[in-house]
Amino acid sequence: MRHVIGQGLVDGNRVAISGGSYGGYAALMSAVREPTLYKAAVSYVGISDLVSWNDDSNIGETETGRSYVEKYIGKDDAELRAHSPLAGIARLKAPVMIVHGEADRRVPFSQAKRLRSALDSKKHPYEWLSKYDEGHGFFRHANRIELYEKMLAFFDKHLATATVSGAVQP
Repeated sequence: MRHVIGQGLVDGNRVAISGGSYGGYAALMSAVREPTLYKAAVSYVGISDLVSWNDDSNIGETETGRSYVEKYIGKDDAELRAHSPLAGIARLKAPVMIVHGEADRRVPFSQAKRLRSALDSKKHPYEWLSKYDEGHGFFRHANRIELYEKMLAFFDKHLATATVSGAVQP
């Protein structure tokens, strides 16, 4: 991102990040690790706490799932905690949009609630969208439309204008 900004291809004042599932985790971690780079972040069914996710997710219900998590994510709670977005909330500057299905078993709804609680405790700005009838993704047509409309409004709100050569550009 810094390279494309440096090339003049992207307005560095209008950069946001979003992702779903692991991508939601990656979006949050990117915003934590690069707090001045991103002006908004969306976590869609994302992991916010690797320790509790490891315990609560249905991925651990099978030997294959447990092996995958241990091999690619890890099993040391201290390391998992250190690499969780919740551990870096104090560094976060970008407003966050949290999107989650309340019936999600892959990344349980408790992940979104933990993130919301941490943001509340820091009085950090966020927007919230949850649906009781969705799991790991929004599959109902009306819910998907609402999700995309709210995401666009969130991005419009936080990326709407930028100063370029002294003039405000839409």
